[in-house]
Amino acid sequence: MENFWLFLAYGLVMLAVPYFWSGARIPSANALPSLLSLGVIPSFCGFYCTILALQHIEAYKTQVIESSEPFFSALFAAMFFGEWLTDSGMCASLAIILGALITSMPDRRGVPIQVRPIGERE
Repeated sequence: MENFWLFLAYGLVMLAVPYFWSGARIPSANALPSLLSLGVIPSFCGFYCTILALQHIEAYKTQVIESSEPFFSALFAAMFFGEWLTDSGMCASLAIILGALITSMPDRRGVPIQVRPIGERE
């Protein structure tokens, strides 16, 4: 749990710099619970689900599937807010999904064939 708080603090510092640099206002106290839940719940749940996935599949497959997050973010933005991707964003989304599908397919290599010289008996 100590790492969780370190990650949270690091993220807060890294996001605070561009936030204040842009001249944005500090949110009201009424918005803070919502903002904190947006930061804590997805971060904690995503980290927890990644750890669970690592127990069941290989690390490279977990990472590729986890990298599909931008695709689903764009999909939900289109569905709920009417925000559509540009052509380059569509190409990138397609590459993400194809990569996730290819790496999550089961290995279909056959059993290796053992070749013996003609006339050799088993």
